Amino acid sequence: MVVEISTIMMSRPFLGQEKVQSSILNISQTSVTTRAQDPSVIIEDYFWYLASYPQQSNFNQINQLIWFTKILVVVVVPEHYFVPNFQRLLPPEMDHYVKMEDGKVMPIQEMLKSIERYNPEHLKVIEAYVEDQAKDNKYDLEANLACLKLYQFNPQMMNLDVTYTILLKSLTNFPHTDFVLCKCLLLPAQMNDDSVKEIVYLADILEKCDFTLFWSRVQKNPQFFKKITGFSESIRKFVCHVVGITFQSIEKQYLVRLLGDVDDKVLNAWVKKNGWKEEGEYILVAQQEGNIKTKHITEKIDFENLGPLMANCL
Repeated sequence: MVVEISTIMMSRPFLGQEKVQSSILNISQTSVTTRAQDPSVIIEDYFWYLASYPQQSNFNQINQLIWFTKILVVVVVPEHYFVPNFQRLLPPEMDHYVKMEDGKVMPIQEMLKSIERYNPEHLKVIEAYVEDQAKDNKYDLEANLACLKLYQFNPQMMNLDVTYTILLKSLTNFPHTDFVLCKCLLLPAQMNDDSVKEIVYLADILEKCDFTLFWSRVQKNPQFFKKITGFSESIRKFVCHVVGITFQSIEKQYLVRLLGDVDDKVLNAWVKKNGWKEEGEYILVAQQEGNIKTKHITEKIDFENLGPLMANCL
């Protein structure tokens, strides 16, 4: 087996190509006999070894590790080439460590639980984390609120693009009240921005469940929402939630409009996902009578408690 490491050094080296190549070759000698000569497993063993290293490392070594995972590693075996899946190899939050004043590093989730969440030096890391949420279709309300709170304390550091991302991500979590929490942390400069006003208007439309109007507003500027991965799907999930607690049956074409003029394939996917049934031109949602539960309330008032009240009425 021949292992070749092709590094893209850009502007700075990190560990030295010879040292890394020697390390992988040493690990390969022990892994070949125990892991069925699978080259992908050999490389994964080495990456997991490195992934556990930063817990005892300083911040510079963390940066070296993060940069190292972005090099191109090509394992060459007879008639086989592959590039390892680095996204799968990296542990959670690998790209979101913050440096403390004492030199230690901390995952961003741990930092958000401490007083360090108010440290403006961490703002760039939090902003990068917000952008990754939009790209990877993930959501962390605490990080987003921490970012807006730092903007409140440091108006000169305010970033409108990040503000848009936070507000749009909060829309995707309807019917929860995340958008209200985010809105309460906005500065006047943010509230007076035209794009922020449009997002606030969209939130009002969603609260009123005027989904047809909502989709028409979205279609006027689709590029504004494209950076939020899964935005339309998240809104459609909320639409189905509202339909599920409101209708017993709904016209198919009306449901199509509520979902944003989707095609039959998308419509059938949401019908199947929610356990609904198609009957001709209608979609059978649920028998709402079965969801209504009667509750008997029994009130007991002792005469001793009622006597003083009657005496005051005389």
